[in-house]
Amino acid sequence: MLLGPSHHKSMSECEVSGFESLETPLGSLPVDVEVVKQLLQSKHFHAMTAVEDEEEHSLEMHLPLIRKVFENRDVKVVPIMVGHLNKNKVKHYAEELAPYVAQPDTMLIVSSDFCHWGRHFNYQRYHASENHVAFDLRLGFPPPPNGLPIYESIRRIDEYGMKAISYGESGFLVPNEDAAAALHAFQSYIDHTHNTVCGRVPIELMLGIMAHLKEQGYNSMCRFTHYDQSSHCKVPTDNSVSYASAYVTRMA
Repeated sequence: MLLGPSHHKSMSECEVSGFESLETPLGSLPVDVEVVKQLLQSKHFHAMTAVEDEEEHSLEMHLPLIRKVFENRDVKVVPIMVGHLNKNKVKHYAEELAPYVAQPDTMLIVSSDFCHWGRHFNYQRYHASENHVAFDLRLGFPPPPNGLPIYESIRRIDEYGMKAISYGESGFLVPNEDAAAALHAFQSYIDHTHNTVCGRVPIELMLGIMAHLKEQGYNSMCRFTHYDQSSHCKVPTDNSVSYASAYVTRMA
């Protein structure tokens, strides 16, 4: 099951692929049409048009990797484009998808970048130091000469978000005990920083699913493994996109 944000269509629901098979340079990936049919019958999911399906890169970019990882295996995908869901809808969709994710033969993949920083993205939040109040470089304030490089400030903004998402076996580095706490922490983080995480809602939906499964006795944890930026912003006219990878695994 693959969750990705909608980049081209403004919507407040979730849509599933209408194709029966998806082509990649490494071979085709069949869509699990039975699961898609079940989701459509719930009336809360809608089918993407062919154009919407072909244009949405958040889903498409993962397909070759899935095909490679599951090379020579019988695997099917359920691509789901996630709209701008409010907190109540996140909870509702999480409850609907949780039984599928709980199946031992199901993997949930979430597609998202992290901070899109720069004038091109209309986001220039800046922290001069760890304890410094953030300010907006769009207002014309130059970074202080003894402050953090812009790219380090971006890293700190992203790290706050990654810390909010992480959960399980809580401690100093992972303050959230479970997915429900992480969901609340991440939503509060977005409200506070307005970080331009394009897959914000798919991440929330993943955390909501794991929170619902926790109520069914399914304990899990989330950890980040890697972080990088497309370039190092040094002056306010620079632009960059951040990337991070994480995994969720079941705990005994």
